[in-house]
Order: sequence, then C-alpha cells, then structure tokens
Amino acid sequence: TTGDLTAARLAHDPGLLASVNRHLADLDIAYQLEVVPLAAEDALLREAYTIRLLDQRYDDPIPIHVADVGYGISQLLPVIVAGAVSRGGTVIVEQPELHVHPGLQARFGQVLMEQAADTNFIIETHSEHLMLRLLRNVRGGLLSASDLAVLYVGHKPDSTATIVKRLDVDDDGEFVDWWPDGFF
Repeated sequence: TTGDLTAARLAHDPGLLASVNRHLADLDIAYQLEVVPLAAEDALLREAYTIRLLDQRYDDPIPIHVADVGYGISQLLPVIVAGAVSRGGTVIVEQPELHVHPGLQARFGQVLMEQAADTNFIIETHSEHLMLRLLRNVRGGLLSASDLAVLYVGHKPDSTATIVKRLDVDDDGEFVDWWPDGFF
C-alpha cells in the first residue's frame, strides 16, 4: 500500500486511531490525529475522509491540516498505520527518514522495533540515526540480533555489477563486519 487509504482506515477503526496517537506521543510529536469526514453531495465522496492534526501544546487543541506542518509527519504516518494493520505480514518502506529530523529518526526506530514484534519490516534507509537506535535496542536486550538483518547494496569495485552484502550484528549491538568504504 502507498498510504492512500490511511484516513479511511483510521476513520473506521477507533482502536487503530488510538494506537497511532500513542505512537505519535511516543515520538514526542505534539500533535494527535483527528479523522474528519468530507461533507460531500457526491456519493463517491461520502466515504472520503481527511486527517487533521490537533496541536496538543495548547489547553484547547488547535486543528491544523497535515500539509501545513511539513512532510515529516505525512511521511511517517502511513508507515505507522501499515505497521499496525499488517500484523503477521510484511511492510516495505523506502526512506522513512526523508524530511524527518535526526532525533525523530532515532525515535522512529523505537516505534518500528515495537511494531516488529507482530510485523516484518523491510526498510531501505540511509539513516545512521535509525540504524544506531536499532543497534542500541540490541545492546539493551530489547531486540534480538537475530531479528535484525542489515543488507548493504552497492557496486563491486571497478564494476557495474551490484552486490548485496549482509552485515552481521552481534549480541552487543555492534557490527561484526565493517561498513563498506565511504558509507558513513
């Protein structure tokens, strides 16, 4: 899924909405989600919804449209929802760190780790922050090294051939193998 049905899923599942709002709080995001039906005469749009954010920094939360707070939340929200609804399945994510500051990238690693208890994730990332959080969780005993597979995709030296190399992680949350030259 590309996240297109995120609002409809949240509208029809109050438990899912509550779960996503808990994850947003865990991420130290000052917003909670509210799903609002679009008032429409057209029968095709009667089941259409929009997501608003309620700014929790005020006594009377202020509604804000998702597009008005930058791309970070809209980038992470479909991933959080997919992880919550794909129990027993697999979620494939491309660069969840885009438009997300480093601290949030690290905290997002925590949310992914928690959701990975029930969902498999395949994540293509360039985020050192996300990777370091996952390694920290291995070191802290919250994530098993055997549950974390890190694959490096690159080119063979002096070649156009692609290589995929598994970088093993030990129980201390350290890479057994060195990162390829120039990665970080």
